[in-house]
Amino acid sequence: MSSGEPSEAGSDSSQKLVAFLWWENEVKFDRGKPFDKQWKNDDYAEYTEMLREHGVDVVCGEYRWYDSGKMEKAFRWNGEEWEKVEDVQLDGVYDLFRHDREKYELKDEMKSEIGVLNDPEVADLCQDKLKTYRRFPEYIPETRKASKESVEEMLEKHGKAILKPRYGSSGEDIRVVESMEDYDVMDPDTVIVQSFVDDAGIPELDVEGPHDLRILVVNDEVVGSYLRIPGEDSVLSNVAQGGSKKYIGLEDVPEKVLSRVQEVADELEDFRPVIYTVDFMIADGEPFIVELNSQPGVYYHGPGRSEEWERPWMLKIVDAVQELAKD
Repeated sequence: MSSGEPSEAGSDSSQKLVAFLWWENEVKFDRGKPFDKQWKNDDYAEYTEMLREHGVDVVCGEYRWYDSGKMEKAFRWNGEEWEKVEDVQLDGVYDLFRHDREKYELKDEMKSEIGVLNDPEVADLCQDKLKTYRRFPEYIPETRKASKESVEEMLEKHGKAILKPRYGSSGEDIRVVESMEDYDVMDPDTVIVQSFVDDAGIPELDVEGPHDLRILVVNDEVVGSYLRIPGEDSVLSNVAQGGSKKYIGLEDVPEKVLSRVQEVADELEDFRPVIYTVDFMIADGEPFIVELNSQPGVYYHGPGRSEEWERPWMLKIVDAVQELAKD
């Protein structure tokens, strides 16, 4: 059916239905499967089967296909292949699409119409790096809007600085600047400058050089952790930018890191269900929060990932999605 005509409805009416929604062109309706990468199709087919065991069905689509509590069109895994469905009434949205001020308004509409994971306020705090800094200034490297004056001052104080999109993830468009010759910011409201942290490594975890330590939290429970280590000749540790992963048992996570995570969890205790990560660099034994992420990629079919580690985390996310659908 994946190559045939779309059906009007794709799930058992006795089940709740949640849409997993991505950004522009990540999911395309003119092909037989939602994603370009086969491993991603495999992982979200597995999410669907996990959730179905709990009375929740899943459709996958792009956020622009959403309208007033319904999906105009979407993909659904039927147990054997991906099929196309249309005009599907939803019971909730799992937000996996990129965030900015315009999309905040859409997410707020989703929240009022059917419910969304994460709450738009959580997404805004995590995805707006300037807002993250203002909430946790004592734990995050100094962060400002990337005006020319701010970058000049940061370079005078630290010798280096980091330019990042104010909104965004996956390590896109992040760069180190060492002089004003590198400054090319067109809109300082959409770019931040952050003081450079020289993270020499974590001896107790046998890590040398640049890194970050990601802690996964689901419904106030720390469920997993791993290191992200840059590729050769890079300072970007994001796996999407060529970094590698090293899984870390929670018993090996430094106590100071877990203490910082608890403070973030305390700030978000009024939101449920909730899924996010807290990313750290550690310099001279002191953990600094790099950023929060309300859309962590948790799956195991992709390159460099482990079923043994990530499948239990997927089950925790299934619990949160189930809570959304039945709330």
